[in-house]
Amino acid sequence: MELSVGSKLPFFPDKSVERVLPKEREMNRNFAILIVFVVTLMQSGCDTGQLDMKSKQPAEIDYPYEATHARKKQIMEGCSLIAEGMTKEDVVAKMGEPDEVNPQFDKDDWDKQVGMSYVYLLSRKSPNGSAAEKDEHLVRIIFDNAGKVARIDKW
Repeated sequence: MELSVGSKLPFFPDKSVERVLPKEREMNRNFAILIVFVVTLMQSGCDTGQLDMKSKQPAEIDYPYEATHARKKQIMEGCSLIAEGMTKEDVVAKMGEPDEVNPQFDKDDWDKQVGMSYVYLLSRKSPNGSAAEKDEHLVRIIFDNAGKVARIDKW
């Protein structure tokens, strides 16, 4: 919409361009900023900055699952190179992409996320059930909220 002297304003139809008061101009500007802000939030999906903390579960794994010989070798050799304090990128460079990414929560406050874990599956009989029912063998790399390796579990 093009405005010229004498034309009506979209947000103030009873005012023409030359008669808009400074306060009304400021309100128009603030309203436009608010609209841009809301549209930007909607397009970003209201990102909290913790996208990499979300769970990633295995796509279509057929159970019982057994990693290939090459995958097992990559996991076991890479695991021996992992040390506390390494970044997620360091871990992926040495071990490849994880099979699962899971959030880690405070043991006393399940609403407080304290990190995440990368799970590298060697074998798993079932996707659900107790540890005995799953009969799984894996390597789990646990990261703190800063994205640094805090602990390595193998079983």
